[in-house]
Amino acid sequence: MFELKDLITGSFGPMARDCVANLELNQRMLKSLHMIQHNVPEQVLQQAAEEMAVEILQRCLKHLDFQPDQDVLLQEFQALFPKQFARLSTTEDKIHTTI
Repeated sequence: MFELKDLITGSFGPMARDCVANLELNQRMLKSLHMIQHNVPEQVLQQAAEEMAVEILQRCLKHLDFQPDQDVLLQEFQALFPKQFARLSTTEDKIHTTI
């Protein structure tokens, strides 16, 4: 059975996993997920977009070695997902303490 959230996880999940070292692609995915989150009426898609954005950020912070790249992605995430950023920045086990 097809679940609506599979539209997000099935599309963005493989790219998030396989392209973790590509800063620009990850920025584009965050922007796309932001547009989805703010423009679709389905709550399940909004939630899936938010969860995927968090996963992308977590993957990149773990795999990007160059601190300026991490900073760029953190700034992008904070601008696009401010509520989620605030939530993550107070949860040390969810995100690096570099915030």
